[in-house]
This record gives sequence, C-alpha cells and structure tokens, in this order.
Amino acid sequence: MDVINLEKHIPWVVFKAKNWIDSYLNENMFVFEWGSGGSTIYFANRVKKVISIEHSIEWYEKVSNTIGYEKIKNCDYFLIEPQKSSIAQFLPYGSYTYVSKTFKEHSNLLFKKYVRKIDEYPDEKFDLIMIDGRSRAACINHAVKKVKKGGYLLLDNSERDIYLPVMKKLNRFTRHDFFGNGPFSEEKWQTTIWQIK
Repeated sequence: MDVINLEKHIPWVVFKAKNWIDSYLNENMFVFEWGSGGSTIYFANRVKKVISIEHSIEWYEKVSNTIGYEKIKNCDYFLIEPQKSSIAQFLPYGSYTYVSKTFKEHSNLLFKKYVRKIDEYPDEKFDLIMIDGRSRAACINHAVKKVKKGGYLLLDNSERDIYLPVMKKLNRFTRHDFFGNGPFSEEKWQTTIWQIK
C-alpha cells in the first residue's frame, strides 16, 4: 500500500482531511512533515517548500527516486535513522522520551535526532506541519512553536489512545477532527488538525 500511496502522490489521511488540505495550501507556503511518501510529492507540487523527514532507509530510497524522477526541486528530504538504546524499551511513551510504541521493531530505538530536526528552523516558520511518522507525541511537542500564528498542525491516526495525553496539551487551540475513510484502507480512522494561534 505504501508504494501505491507514493505512486498516487496523495497524503495518506482521511479523505475529508485531504479535502481541507486541498483548500488550504498555496504556492507561497512552507510545509514540514515527519513521515514521507505520496504526501511529500503532493506538497511539493503545491507549496513553495517542503521539508520531509524519514526514518527508514528503504523507504527513503524509494521516495528519493520518485523525487528525482519527478524533477522536484523544492523539497529538502532527510533520512534520520533512530539510534539504538538499551533503555528505550523501559521509557514511557510521551512528549519527552523520543520512543515509538507503534511497532515492536522500534522498542529498542530512540528517535531524538529525527524529532529534533525541526529545531534547526526558526519559530513560526511553517504554514502546516504534518505528523505521520514515528514518536508522534515528541514531534507534537517540538512542532507547536514552529507553526506560524494562524497556521496548522496535523496529526494522523489521532483516534489512537496513546496520543490522548499530548493531544490534551493542545486544548487551547481550535481543533478539527476528520473521521472516516481514506485511501488504500477499508477501515475508518481519524485525522486531526489544530489551528495554532
């Protein structure tokens, strides 16, 4: 399914959320995303600049090939692999631990460098930040101050209980939940977008 996603050049979010994104983006915007794929190509074709972060070398190579084939010049694409850690499996999931609990193969890995790549950019730099990769709670923690005033922060799969504690920290912002079907799956899920003011 990931390859189909890449070939179709669309973000793997709920259809209603994609419709919102379609209506929001313009050619003067800056977008940052954790988790690359069809969304990377989609953003690059619609905005001034997209910064994309990927943790998997195999997927990074596939997306890189597509970026080259499509002759995309406005995408800064980074491979930042996680670091092995003897304590990662004992850390709780949260905003400050840089662990990922979604897949067992990540249990002994830390995603600190991956998450903190965004810290290299000025505060209030991005019109949209999309979080659809690893260690999403920590990504949210680092992302909020990097969104322009009035810009948006997007979290995919926001129905997952593991994200509830960090999502509560965003209660001061206007929230829009999009629940329903999306591409490449018969199961429904949720994409949430907050306007950062």
